[in-house]
Amino acid sequence: MVNTITNQASSHSRAGVLDDTGHLSARSFSVLKQLATVILAVILVLVLLEVGTRFLVVTGNPPMFGTREFDSKFHLATTPIGATQDKTLFFLGTSHALTAIYPELLKEELNPNFHLNAINLATSGGLPENQVLLLKAAVKSGYKPAAVFYEAGPLAASDCADLNSETTGLKSSAYGNFFITPAHDWLGELASLPQKHLYIVRYRSWLKLLLMGAPKAVLSPDGKQQSDMQAKELLRGISPLGWSPYYKVATKDELSKTGLFIRNIIGTKRNLQDPTAVALVLNKLQPIQEECRALRIPLVLVWMPEVGECEQSYKEMLNIDSRQFANILQRFCAENKLRFLDLHNTLTNSDYFADCTHVNAAGGTACTKHLAALLNSHSPQLPPLSQ
Repeated sequence: MVNTITNQASSHSRAGVLDDTGHLSARSFSVLKQLATVILAVILVLVLLEVGTRFLVVTGNPPMFGTREFDSKFHLATTPIGATQDKTLFFLGTSHALTAIYPELLKEELNPNFHLNAINLATSGGLPENQVLLLKAAVKSGYKPAAVFYEAGPLAASDCADLNSETTGLKSSAYGNFFITPAHDWLGELASLPQKHLYIVRYRSWLKLLLMGAPKAVLSPDGKQQSDMQAKELLRGISPLGWSPYYKVATKDELSKTGLFIRNIIGTKRNLQDPTAVALVLNKLQPIQEECRALRIPLVLVWMPEVGECEQSYKEMLNIDSRQFANILQRFCAENKLRFLDLHNTLTNSDYFADCTHVNAAGGTACTKHLAALLNSHSPQLPPLSQ
């Protein structure tokens, strides 16, 4: 019986991994060889893809952060402009702040005794963590913040910021050692390695757009031209200090569709009479609030100008009116030792707007002059600015 068991074990050994001498069987060796071949082939393909991607990046000059606009704001944040001994007013937020604040004009309008610079780092669809990234980069680069003005109207605090993360591709982008969502442990650091060192990972959003547009550019005689025109249409000019105005005036037909515009941006109805819903909205202010507290920078929450037709849409989508929303922000600022500046109804002429929530170049000029007057008059809504 013992011999039978021994023979069976020997038989299984020969049929398995080892032969009678304890070495790998021919079958096992063949499997391992095939596996090694597959692994080497995959590595070779990845290396070729990485090399190809690096060639495309060098020749194609893609945006580092998913959009040229954000690239320009990062460059502005990391390249201090003006007298380095002077403090700087920072303007952060989404496209509403991007179009409303003209830093070059603000500096000219301010009392010269303030000795202040100003830069607009707001970006289209600016996520809170992206804006914190720009502020951190600016401070690290040598800017001396006098105050941060952060957009906090109903639209900036709504779900639109979450949706924009899908269109901008910024949430996981990297620029050198700057990460929008920094790693806090070794697992996070390990997970961030491909983003830091592999172009095929870092530029995946750009590659996707490139591949999707390739058939049209190749098959259509004017495909490349159309693509270039769309890019120019999308990118408005950006001033040296970050202002990016619209050069159009909203038509009556466009303003009549304000309700539809607001509904599309806010998305889901919510009841801001409910403290839980209010807490979720205010939670979007936490990243910039914590960063300003850590850096000891005065923080001013700003509701940017918009047309009066937005009022009815807020009642419908948020179950509150403008006055009630302003009260929410005022209470929040009082509880957290912040300032609140309400500019939402300062521009009553519709000629100042490119659409219902974005001012045009004339509106941005008027809004900036209004803000300068408030700063010069030492308005109690604003932090003291004298050096």
